[in-house]
Amino acid sequence: MAYRECIISIIIPTYMPQEYTLECFKSIESQFFDKADFEAIIVLNGERNPYYSFLEKYLLQCNFNYRLFYTDIKGVSNARNIGIEQSKGKYLTFVDDDDIISENYLQELYNIAKNDVMPLSYSKAFTENIATTMNYRVTDIYDKMINKGLTIYNVHSYFSFPFCKLIDREIIGIQRFNTRIQNGEDALFMFTISKGIKRMRLTNKTAIYYRRIRSGSLMNRKVSIIYIIKNYFWLIFCMVGVYMRAPLKYNFVLFVVKILAIFKSLVFMVKKNI
Repeated sequence: MAYRECIISIIIPTYMPQEYTLECFKSIESQFFDKADFEAIIVLNGERNPYYSFLEKYLLQCNFNYRLFYTDIKGVSNARNIGIEQSKGKYLTFVDDDDIISENYLQELYNIAKNDVMPLSYSKAFTENIATTMNYRVTDIYDKMINKGLTIYNVHSYFSFPFCKLIDREIIGIQRFNTRIQNGEDALFMFTISKGIKRMRLTNKTAIYYRRIRSGSLMNRKVSIIYIIKNYFWLIFCMVGVYMRAPLKYNFVLFVVKILAIFKSLVFMVKKNI
């Protein structure tokens, strides 16, 4: 298909992709947004075979612009960084390979993403089928923001992950995901770029990011207490460093709230893995 200037780049890291990854691609194939105006940057990390050919075979059947990359370095942060470097869009959005986006997802985000506004979408969680969703804190946060407004207290949880957003490339600039952090890297990245976010606005509830909850994910499997403590204290150290390098550019209340949230997550993870 004809390739013109790209408006949106969808960055999709993938590790040992399975059938659920094809569901993700199908949701991208179904987007109402003009397919000539967006690209999917898929970054396979870790083992190459047989996963690269698995992806390649399916993608050849897809009717949207894509580029497939491979790195033998494992890790979602490194894969996302490669995606950022290779992307061409004015706006970037992040999608995990096991998640699904509604047909109007890109269009609704783009309709809002202008005049320095960063759009925030609705989100639901599921395990197998998006027709059957489950309780999800991000869904509750969205509802709270509708009822009480986009205050820093209500919106701070949306700064814990890069999903559900369309982010202007200029806001990201030279910032990248920290590859030394395995849990909490999303929150650090979002806080780092927060200094460039001037305004936010919610899409309507029809624009949905469906988050798949899998038992094998890092948040749902046992890890060592020592690993947890090291990871979270390094996360705190990095976030303090980001703030102290430019304290006048960052929202102090957001900084404090994020540090408290990290300690809360640390306590939760320790209790969970005892």
